Amino acid sequence: MTMRQNESGQSRSIMSMVRTGMAVYDANGDHIGKVEDLYFGADADASLLDASGAATTGMARTTRGGGVLDDLLRAVFADDRLPETLRNRLMNEGFIQIEPGTLLGGDMFATPDQIAGVTNDGVRLSIERKQLIQE
Repeated sequence: MTMRQNESGQSRSIMSMVRTGMAVYDANGDHIGKVEDLYFGADADASLLDASGAATTGMARTTRGGGVLDDLLRAVFADDRLPETLRNRLMNEGFIQIEPGTLLGGDMFATPDQIAGVTNDGVRLSIERKQLIQE
């Protein structure tokens, strides 16, 4: 089991290793939930349009108005409890949406640069749970 580290310039490639359902651990090694969904960000959408890169969650997606992607993003941010600046950051940089697995607390979001590594066991973050963007 080899952990691939997130070094500068590898944010997008580390996201490609993340899968829905993976366990998520914070910087302390505490299990904080599972990956509910992921989005590669606006930059990944642009690279899909000009064929300069590949980014997929394994489901059909579109990069223009309407379609599965817009439906997904509307569902993720339906309650709109996130401040606009945080929502914009997630949309631009990409994110993994973390379901806490408990009745207490809402979903959490981690940006690609907050992912320390990905193994068969799950996603390891470089920050503590309390530092995550939370709904």
